Amino acid sequence: MAILNLIAQRPGGWSLTKIASSLGLAKSSVLTILTSLEAAGMVSRTDNYYDLDVGVLTPAGG
Repeated sequence: MAILNLIAQRPGGWSLTKIASSLGLAKSSVLTILTSLEAAGMVSRTDNYYDLDVGVLTPAGG
């Protein structure tokens, strides 16, 4: 949730490095989480910047 909350604060997206440093996490850990969120349609990546996607608005369970 912390990653999604952080990304929501800046329209236009965040870089992997900025997300990791802002949250005090390893880039490899953040990348793993972002990859899962991207596969779920909750974030999208454009030019190495991550932003919220429409999947974040879909209620759990459908």
